[in-house]
Order: sequence, then C-alpha cells, then structure tokens
Amino acid sequence: MNAVITFNDDPKKGLQVSIDTQQLRLSPLTVNEEKAYRQLFTDPAIVSKNSGHGKPHTHEEIEARLRRSRTAWERHSPFGTFAIFEKKSNTFVGTIDLRPFEEEVETIVMGYLAIALPYQRKGYATETVRALINDYIPLIKSKGYLIDRLDGSKPAPLTRLYRVMRTDNPAAQWFESLAKKLGFTPYGIREMSGKQWYVYTKTLEK
Repeated sequence: MNAVITFNDDPKKGLQVSIDTQQLRLSPLTVNEEKAYRQLFTDPAIVSKNSGHGKPHTHEEIEARLRRSRTAWERHSPFGTFAIFEKKSNTFVGTIDLRPFEEEVETIVMGYLAIALPYQRKGYATETVRALINDYIPLIKSKGYLIDRLDGSKPAPLTRLYRVMRTDNPAAQWFESLAKKLGFTPYGIREMSGKQWYVYTKTLEK
C-alpha cells in the first residue's frame, strides 16, 4: 500500500503535512507531542535501540532538536521531526527525524527513530521509514524542494539518505539489520562530533 499524503505549504502557518500508511499517520511534531517526545528519549529501554549513544538523552540534546524542528517547519522546510500516530487509536506512538547532514551537501540524515514500548514489534518502524523513502521523499523532490543549508550556503538538491549509529551503541547489530532491510548499504565508519559512527547510505533517483 502506498502512503496517502496531504501536503500544504501555507504562507502563514508553514508547511502542513499528513502521511497516512496502512496503520499509521505521520505529521510534523507540535507542542502537543513534545512532552511525550521528551519521555521517549529519556527512557533507557527505548533509547537503547536509538541511533545515538544508546543512553538517555540530556535535556540540552532534546531541546536543541526540538528547536531545530520547529524552525524547519516554520521556514517551510520539508525536513523536520515527525510525530507518529497509530491510526486505529489516534495515539502518539513515536517519532522520526529528517535533517540536513551538515558535513555533506545533498544529504539528509534519517534518524532519532523511536517507538514507545507498547507499540514495538508491530512493524511500525519499518512502515514509517518505507513511507518516507517510497512516498514522501519522491513527492518533495518532485515539488522541487531543496535542502536549506543552516550555514547559509546555497540550497542543494537531495540525492542521498544516511542512517547513522554510534559504534559504541550495544544495539549496532540490530541497527545494521534494519538498515539493510530498508535498502541501505554500509558506507563505513566516520568521525562526527568527536565520535565514531556507522554510516549506511541510500542513493535516491534523480
């Protein structure tokens, strides 16, 4: 089943998006979900399989991501943080983030994927990522959206996706299995922000 996407770039309200899959609905994260978002990333059982260090995130880390996402949607960028809802219950179940990779132009990192414990092992993570790769990203590319560089440099077209995970994360083997299942290929190990990261890449059609 292809995702059904409602996409409205409102000059006053910013970018409004709804992505409906078989079981889920994705939409830009709002202040209504921020409390639940903070709970996700401070829960050791959930972040143990998150793509970062596998430990509860600090207040500063979480707030910085939330500020970046708010700014992205307000600036009409299609690359921000999505809230994930289970359609049958209309319950917030998780989140995923699309953000420019500052070290390489034309690249978006798909990360900070987290699903609440009661909703894991239902295929929600796979369904979320597939909807973004197969339906959402081709749509925004067809509309001519570029990657708005935060450093003020010239916006760039999107040609590549990254999934990354810290090499010291105990869930690295699980992450590799999921990345390959979704069509990502190993790119190697890179140093970013003073840490070593596994990088998986997916080249997008022009």
